[in-house]
Amino acid sequence: MAAKTTWDKHPVPTLTSQSGSELPAAVREWRKSAAQATAAATKGQWLMELIKSLKRPKNSLTAISLLANDGAGSKRIDILAKFESTEATRETVVSRAMKCKAPIHAEAWDDVSKDKVKIEAAFDQLCVYMNEFNFQMTKATAKAAPAQHAIAEAKYDDDLGNPFGGIAVYFLLTSTAEKHEQKRLDTMLEQLGSIN
Repeated sequence: MAAKTTWDKHPVPTLTSQSGSELPAAVREWRKSAAQATAAATKGQWLMELIKSLKRPKNSLTAISLLANDGAGSKRIDILAKFESTEATRETVVSRAMKCKAPIHAEAWDDVSKDKVKIEAAFDQLCVYMNEFNFQMTKATAKAAPAQHAIAEAKYDDDLGNPFGGIAVYFLLTSTAEKHEQKRLDTMLEQLGSIN
């Protein structure tokens, strides 16, 4: 079921910005070509759908939620928090990814959800895709958007990065590309610093 990605043919374009104040405009220009490259490299819209499904909890600047379903009371994980790999967290992530049509298992979610081995296999395949996207996002955006990368990686050591770092950075870049971005980023960095 796994689709071979083609990042070599469709890399995420480099985000360039001379200063932090120019970043929102640069992101607005960059995001469409980045989304198109991602869809081309991953053979579909599923990764962009996964990013679009992320939510910022009310009154929180230090969390980004990935929900298993869209319904109230859905299981969720915070992709900015240190990921604790448990059966429940892996199931949450696989459920959302499969709802976005990620090519991580040949069977439908209803069949996968009943079998822990299938959930594990699907999660492992999703991690391969996440690692590839993390690499692409770091290569394309780390110089222009160091604050977003610092926020996405705040709970991780230098060697073992956030498994959801790429989607977190993309979300941070595209959801805050507005006037008050730097103030919000500074507040997030301060709050994350006080949590550690």
